[in-house]
Formats: sequence, structure tokens, C-alpha cells
Amino acid sequence: MATPLHKRLLAASAFIALALGVAVVWGDLPGSKPEVPPQRARPVREAPTPPPRGDGAIQGRVVARDGTPVAGVEVSATLSQPGKSLSSLACEGESPNILLSSPKCWGAPRWQLTGLIEQGLGAAPVVARTTSSADGSFSLTGLPDGAVAVWALDARGARMEPRVEVGATGVKLVLGRSATLSGRVVDEAGRPCRARA
Repeated sequence: MATPLHKRLLAASAFIALALGVAVVWGDLPGSKPEVPPQRARPVREAPTPPPRGDGAIQGRVVARDGTPVAGVEVSATLSQPGKSLSSLACEGESPNILLSSPKCWGAPRWQLTGLIEQGLGAAPVVARTTSSADGSFSLTGLPDGAVAVWALDARGARMEPRVEVGATGVKLVLGRSATLSGRVVDEAGRPCRARA
């Protein structure tokens, strides 16, 4: 026989079970949880294809505008990959014979270019790198057959030759004037971005 205490415990247990049931159902009702805005999915980047290697070489000199040799300049060769590198993609639409990276390519393709850059895609891989010696000479080795772009980059100036045949000797890279750019990096709302460690 149920005593008054048992009746109260049974009633309290039933009330707690009912309250838990309501809480579970209430929590699953639409609008009962705070809305979490969907996050923009980051594009999945495929692993970069290793740049091709070969037995070719390019030799030359880095000089200042007055012709004096420049030592300690980083010299590199990049290889455009058809269909992947920005330097080989066509400006689609009204100008298919113009490259996507050309200033003459406007409209929707320009947004495509911006998107590729934002995703970190479209770079031509570096296939060789060296530093100019005291007499300004350099030798890029291990190059595949064909043509590459040759870059000389330094705080004192820069130069890029867009098409140099592998096997060339006597390549002369005359450093152009250096320039300093300054500005602010901001987010979409115009707030300054914080530096990352």
C-alpha cells in the first residue's frame, strides 16, 4: 500500500519525467535554437603537381642600369603550366585570344582571375633558383626542355624575362628601378586586419 510519502515521490518523479520530455521536444522545435549563419566553404585545393625537372640550364648576368654587375640577387625560373597557370589561361567570353592575366581582359573573366588569386591558385611553379655571384653571373640548372620565365628579384630592383629558351647563355637581366608601396590591409568592413604570428 502506498504511503503519502510514496505518492509524493511518485508524483515528483512523474513531474520531472514530464518536464524532461517537454525540454527535449522544445529543444528540437524549429526556431528554438539560435540560428547559426552558414559558413562559407573554403575551396579544396588540390595538391600542386611537382614541377618537371630536366638537365637543361640557363646562364647569364644580373647588372644595374649602368651596366655594373649586381651580386646577391635572387634569380629564379618559373614554368607556366597550360590550363593551370594564370599566364596561360584565356580570357573567356568576348576576348578568347587575350590572356586572363592581361589588362585588356575585362568583365566576368576579371572576377574569375580575382577568385583564382584569392584561392592561391594559378601560380607558375619555380623550377630553379640561385643567387647571382660577385660578378653578377648566375646559372639556373635542372631545367626541363622548352622556355621558362626568368626572374631577378632584389630590393635594389627587379627584372623578368617572360620567355627564355632553356640552353640560353649570355642572358642579361638589367634591374629596373625599385619602388616602395605602402598601404593598409583591411577586411570586407574596412577594419584593419591584425598581423598573424
